[in-house]
Amino acid sequence: MENKLTFEEKLAKLNELVNKLQDNSISFEESVSIYNESIKLSEELKNELNNTLSKVTLVNENNEEEDF
Repeated sequence: MENKLTFEEKLAKLNELVNKLQDNSISFEESVSIYNESIKLSEELKNELNNTLSKVTLVNENNEEEDF
C-alpha cells in the first residue's frame, strides 16, 4: 500500500531537507541526494497548489461563480 503524504507533511519534509542542506557536516554526495529529493518534493507541492488554485472559485458582485 502506498503511503501518500498530506500537503502539510510534504511541506514539513521539505523544511527538514532544507535544514539538512544547511548542515555543514553532510557529505557532498548526501547533499546532492537531498537536493534532488527536495526538488522533487517542491515540484509536487507546486503542482498541488496549482491544482487547488484552479478549483478555487470566487463569488462576484452578482453572486455568480467565476474562476479564480
